[in-house]
Amino acid sequence: MTEVKKVNDFMLLEDEWNEFTKDNGEHKEQLFKFIFGNKEHKEWILSLYNVLNHSDYTDSDEIKFTTVDNFIYMSMKNDFSFLVGNSINLYEQLLNINPNIPVLFFIYLSKVYAKILADSEYAYQLCSGQQKLSAPQNVCFYNGRIDKEDKIILNLSDSHQKPVKSDLNLKVTMLNINCEKNKDMLNACQPLKEYLMLADNIRKYGKEYTIDDAVDKAIDELPENAVIKPFLLSNIAEVKRMCIKEYDEAETLAHERMEV
Repeated sequence: MTEVKKVNDFMLLEDEWNEFTKDNGEHKEQLFKFIFGNKEHKEWILSLYNVLNHSDYTDSDEIKFTTVDNFIYMSMKNDFSFLVGNSINLYEQLLNINPNIPVLFFIYLSKVYAKILADSEYAYQLCSGQQKLSAPQNVCFYNGRIDKEDKIILNLSDSHQKPVKSDLNLKVTMLNINCEKNKDMLNACQPLKEYLMLADNIRKYGKEYTIDDAVDKAIDELPENAVIKPFLLSNIAEVKRMCIKEYDEAETLAHERMEV
């Protein structure tokens, strides 16, 4: 009889357990980045950008990804960045609240700016004129289990030791995308709403079924006209691998915080 193991809320068959606990030295993407950071479907991230900025861009070719390679948080690639218009946008999705997100965004943004300047023909180190930079917009999407406000502003300056007054700050807007939160935003961005439906159903069915069945049922319950459904079905094996790793990392981080 095939042994069934339980990891967090997911029921795993023995062969699934062996697959997901195997250390192959690679860092896995999270599902959010896999969907919205996908260069083949830039229209999805453009839709999300338009909702957040009350803009009406229609040409997805205006999106230029500036994601920093090998920037790892809890062994997961859960962040990406892109240029559109005069803004540089850093997006990240989390299942756990992390007050140190502004620090991570600060490091990430410095790497993005360094790359942009290195690729520029403008000799900003020597020129007397001011080098113009795209303005950063930092957003964290939270869909963890702890109930939080619709919107929370996290500041880098909050981490600076007092009473010294800081000359440096970086703001991150954390948006709660769980059900019953930020409904206007979810209703205005179809890919985001579908992602949340998928994530919620995977979490729900993972308590009763194996990861294979939980993901299959979650995708099957998406509306037939769901724009992300064909993409998920064509990448079903990778989606299943990401799901168990994603929630396992979230649970690990939660336990570590309880021990601090």
